[in-house]
Amino acid sequence: MSVDHQRHSDKILRCIADGVITTDMQGVVSYMNPVAERLTGIATEEACGQHFTSIVRLKRDDDGHTVMREDGNKLTSNHVASLFAHNDKQYSVSYSMTALQDEKGGSLGFVIVLHDITREYDLTKKLEWQSLHDALTSLKNRRAFELRVQSLLNDAGDDDVHSLLFLALDRFKVVNDTCGHQAGDRFLKQIGGLLNKQLRSADMLARIGGDEFAIVLADCPVRRATEIATRLLDVVNQTSFSWDDKTFDIGISIGVVPVDQTPMSFSDVLKAADMSCHAAKGKGGNCIHVYSSEDSDITKRNNEMRWLQKLHSALESESFVLFRQVIKPTRKDAIYECLYEFLVRLWLPEQSTVAPNDFIPVAERYGLMLKLDRWVVRQAFSVISADASSQKTLFNINLSGQSLADETFLGFVVNEIKASGVTPESVCFEITETALINCFNTAKHFIEELRRIGCKFALDDFGTGLSSFAYLKHFKVDFIKVDGEFITHLKDDLVDQTMVKIIQIAASDLGISTVAEWVEDDATLEILNAVGVDYVQGYGIGRPEEVGTQFLNQAFLQSASADPHLV
Repeated sequence: MSVDHQRHSDKILRCIADGVITTDMQGVVSYMNPVAERLTGIATEEACGQHFTSIVRLKRDDDGHTVMREDGNKLTSNHVASLFAHNDKQYSVSYSMTALQDEKGGSLGFVIVLHDITREYDLTKKLEWQSLHDALTSLKNRRAFELRVQSLLNDAGDDDVHSLLFLALDRFKVVNDTCGHQAGDRFLKQIGGLLNKQLRSADMLARIGGDEFAIVLADCPVRRATEIATRLLDVVNQTSFSWDDKTFDIGISIGVVPVDQTPMSFSDVLKAADMSCHAAKGKGGNCIHVYSSEDSDITKRNNEMRWLQKLHSALESESFVLFRQVIKPTRKDAIYECLYEFLVRLWLPEQSTVAPNDFIPVAERYGLMLKLDRWVVRQAFSVISADASSQKTLFNINLSGQSLADETFLGFVVNEIKASGVTPESVCFEITETALINCFNTAKHFIEELRRIGCKFALDDFGTGLSSFAYLKHFKVDFIKVDGEFITHLKDDLVDQTMVKIIQIAASDLGISTVAEWVEDDATLEILNAVGVDYVQGYGIGRPEEVGTQFLNQAFLQSASADPHLV
């Protein structure tokens, strides 16, 4: 090769973006371009004359083995390895080795090409890490958890027994609502770190939801898993979370699920874990519940999930039906000639209409009452506005605590009153004592604002709580509905009769009308008349009927005039 050709080749090699190293047949370095100098951390002058393996130190990423040794182990092309430079830097490279031949095909040596892929490799690793880890806590995420459980299920042998823990924080919402999301994030990090310290290296802890964690315990029978869960519970209970000047006790509910030879899919395992955790919460939280397919708590949870699915579908398709039950006055001089309480029923093709006792508790538990209440209010206002005698009639609408707690609900009701043209004086909202307890201030504001424009209010299920009379000091209501528990056995129970008399006297002194619920027979009605109760309601007075576009009030008035107890 001529000197000019050699210089030309050298210029080309210096411009190449890859590291290029040439050796003789024994692997002794004869040339390195500038990129190779940078990647190896050693100058050409120093490298020349040394064996390739002492200059280029490569280890495969997959198994950590040295790529090439002086004992003759060959360099395989197009692999990715870590290159450890002599200046303590580390690069990710792809590498190849090609034999050099002369014009006659004789062997001259080798050329090694090192392609720096550090940036691309680091980005790929980062993306891989992010795909399997939770960004906030750096724990494994739901996807990694699913892959791990699926792997255990796929490889499960007859003797393999694994376990799964499903954990939910009991007071996360309190911290989040009281101190803000930043505090909530730190709370989650603290709990994640605390749990991780208690586990074996082979165990996997993952954050799979807002305040939910899961732990995969490989080769761990359910008895041992329960012991681990107990230890975790104790450690968490001994810890508190502090933010600014506030300190919170920490509680956690844990569901334990065996993953054994019983045929189960990942969705089955996750469902069982979720139900077990909710069963623990249902016991009051801060406890452990071990899954069993025959468990009554799990059966209850399964039933709730079925109703929840039906409710979601019903809310989307508006598959609810409005009923009404008459409330009749006991005297001629009553303020209202007639009252009706609106009742909601769920319509299912396979069951026709379903009573609220079957689905309302589920709607309350899973936060669906606000949507349902809005539907009832719209439908009820539509019926009231179409009723010609609505000015002489009062229509009662039940409201949940979830709606009262929602700050947008007041504006919704006011807008619906205006849009429907309903006279506010013909509307009465029924609220239970429990609803008032859960949202005292918002409920007080709600009542005050709607009473100001003419709406009426009834305190429902009155007398069930020890603080029933105390609420009358804080909430201005127009009606007290005596709880049906005092009415059902009224004719045979002196205590119930006394309680009803006390309630009636207090209400009369305060200018509040009374309504007795669950009135089933004439004997009960006679006692209520003697006590002086203003209105009565129950199957003995009138059964709930499906609402049409208009009420047949004339028919009611005719039947009322023929009833000696109601005139």
